[in-house]
Amino acid sequence: MEPRPRQRRRKAGTEKPRTIHDVPDDILRQILLGLDSPLWLLRAACACRQFRRAVASADGGRAFLRLAGSLHPPVVVGHYHNRSVRPIAFVPSPWTLAPPIDCGRFALDFLPRRIITTTDWVVADCHGGLFVLWDSQNSPPNLIVCDPLTR
Repeated sequence: MEPRPRQRRRKAGTEKPRTIHDVPDDILRQILLGLDSPLWLLRAACACRQFRRAVASADGGRAFLRLAGSLHPPVVVGHYHNRSVRPIAFVPSPWTLAPPIDCGRFALDFLPRRIITTTDWVVADCHGGLFVLWDSQNSPPNLIVCDPLTR
């Protein structure tokens, strides 16, 4: 019977510290898929090269972004209702479909009072958080472009 070679014991505290760079890309992708917003994914990709490499894989990131989009579809938190007898109002989605929100953040109360208390103004279009309000009674039409979230 041959003697076993001695194993060296490392002293406590001499082990090399682990960093985020030690995490394999496939595990990092799983972590990034847990982010619930495309904005957070973009921020992560801008944070460091390893995160950007994990997001932008060999196919340019298309497969990863498709998977992330299928796991976290956009959420409709509500809509603006144009009524002929009342001013524009924000109507939140049922709580089962969307996370709870503060409806006051979507109010148009930062606009002049004569605009929000009349039925002449309607939401003509919205995209990316910007709203186009149109005064349907004037010719040529008066338009207002605003973002209720940034006021």
